[in-house]
Amino acid sequence: MTSQGDRLEQMLRDIERDNVSGSVKMAEKTARLLEEVATTAQSRGEPVGEQVALWAGRAAKAHPFMALVRDVGMEAAKGFTPEEVRRRLEGLLWELKNSNDRISQHVRALFPKGGVMMTNSFSATVFAALRSLGEGNVEVRAIVVESRPVREGVQLARALGEVGIASTLIVDAGVASFVPRADAVLVGCDTLCPDHFVNKLGTLPLVLCARQFNVPAYLLSSTHKMLSSSMLPEEEPPRPSEEVASPMQGVTVENVYYERVPLSLVKGVVTESGVLTPPEVALRAEAHRHAQSSSR
Repeated sequence: MTSQGDRLEQMLRDIERDNVSGSVKMAEKTARLLEEVATTAQSRGEPVGEQVALWAGRAAKAHPFMALVRDVGMEAAKGFTPEEVRRRLEGLLWELKNSNDRISQHVRALFPKGGVMMTNSFSATVFAALRSLGEGNVEVRAIVVESRPVREGVQLARALGEVGIASTLIVDAGVASFVPRADAVLVGCDTLCPDHFVNKLGTLPLVLCARQFNVPAYLLSSTHKMLSSSMLPEEEPPRPSEEVASPMQGVTVENVYYERVPLSLVKGVVTESGVLTPPEVALRAEAHRHAQSSSR
């Protein structure tokens, strides 16, 4: 294998092994990989679009619950030259950043006086919204669930502290005890479907507790994450059992990262175009599905 091939395989392995980054960060990593694939394919005289689609499929297989990874691959595969692939990906990544900025504006409108916001895992969209609230000179604090087994919540708490937002970091088992202290629950997602969303394990108990204690829960998501439920696998790939516990006689470890959460459990879905109700999301998702089908 050539040095170019080695580099591509290493970039793909990094994507496959990354079990911490959120979907936006993973989309950026995938975009960089596919740009390199396009350049390598042209230098070898291979069809750029075919090679990009091949590698995009491998990245999507590694993270089947991340709609943005799939979106990046579909967009890149439309290019026939490295320049066109790069231009398409730059446009998509700009749209994602712009989506986060606009979602943050809607969150500021929902909570003009700030408050205590509770969240889990590390969603780039939720982080952007909390940071925006903090920059608006309002009183904002966070309660962050650590999110085992890889504890992405710890990274979020650290990142919030670096931008001047104080937070309380709690263990996963403390969710029910801390939800009553929050003014709102804000969660992100990896995929948005017509009647549910997919996010890291622990999101369902968090929004269920929010409903029990009458704390409003909002999902923050770009419409780029919309995907038909039929395109999601029934089960996720096996995860390392060692992340949970060392081997023990008679004990089977099931290490699961993702879960499906009914949209009916959240008060609204904050998108770049505004706050949508769950029925409105279903209509948007159906229109998005038809648009994707017609573009193929």
